Amino acid sequence: LNAEGMGQFILGEIEKNPENIRRYESIMVPRVKLGLREKINERDGVVGIEWALFGEANAFDLLDHLIYVRVNDEIQHTRLRKRYLSLNDEALRLLVDSQSSEEDCIRKARKSLGDKNVLVVDNNASLSTVNQEVVRFFRSMV
Repeated sequence: LNAEGMGQFILGEIEKNPENIRRYESIMVPRVKLGLREKINERDGVVGIEWALFGEANAFDLLDHLIYVRVNDEIQHTRLRKRYLSLNDEALRLLVDSQSSEEDCIRKARKSLGDKNVLVVDNNASLSTVNQEVVRFFRSMV
């Protein structure tokens, strides 16, 4: 199976039994972390990683800094509904419920990386405001 086919297979298994989310995470998260670590080690300079499950994977050991993008529940639900068209409402609810809360993820990140190395950005704000916050954060790193 290619990546898209594998993703559809996994979603199908989660839809059949939403408890399969934990099984999927136990198989995939270690592999994703290993792959990320290898890619990071191949590069010099700043490396950006977008992975919605950093908190669940407790992958903060891969990072020096984190930009946590916060989004309200309505926007999150709309985005997940578009991404996972095949999931029924119960499976989608279990997927969301299986994730760490924003507060828990931010707390873990700050404990692991230190307060000054974690930026929390409100994705509900204007794009220019988000950009200004991110630029200011990057400048503080150098």
